[in-house]
Amino acid sequence: MTKSFKDISLHELLEICTDESSANHQSAWAEFIHRYKPYIYKVVQNRYLAWGQKSTDITFADIIDDIVNDVFLILFQDGGRALQLFNARNSDKAFRGYLATIANRLTKRKLTKYLIPGAVHDVADTSEQQPGIEKEARWQFFDYIVNRIRKKSGKNQKHTERDILIFNLYLLEEFTREMIEAQPLFRNIGHRVVDNVLMRNKRKLDRDDENILREILDL
Repeated sequence: MTKSFKDISLHELLEICTDESSANHQSAWAEFIHRYKPYIYKVVQNRYLAWGQKSTDITFADIIDDIVNDVFLILFQDGGRALQLFNARNSDKAFRGYLATIANRLTKRKLTKYLIPGAVHDVADTSEQQPGIEKEARWQFFDYIVNRIRKKSGKNQKHTERDILIFNLYLLEEFTREMIEAQPLFRNIGHRVVDNVLMRNKRKLDRDDENILREILDL
């Protein structure tokens, strides 16, 4: 008996969505939208409400729809490359965390554009307002970043493992430069080293990922 699309696993769904040669490619995307659009909409809506919807003349529904559509553009582009980056395909919970990270980061960028000057900055210092990486998706990003930086650094570059640790503290745990320098391991390296590590590894990821990771994580 043929399995309907609503019953296929996440792994199977992503495989077909990222295979443009599949005869079921369009049907898979239709199921993907049906399955995950309500969740993405809710994530964007919650982030929007947290950042103060009264600060704009554009209607609530228009902003939400615009951001949700842009999330799907990121997921669709380049043959679904953003979906190809996701490895934990047997965990719907981890995948939802991945989607929430994309949606939260994109919502922040959009609200910076839509809200009146200063509105974003009024809440920017409140940690609970910051669109961080969802905890369910952290290992996905950690594994990907570590593998990419090691591959790009090669065997001859010094301090690769130190740089990976610094970059992940900054990106995944949202440490500031001062917080990183305060760690016992890094007290003697100085702020210029930390700045160089962050800048160098941002460039490595940008080049390798054709800006997909930049879009997702707002690098």
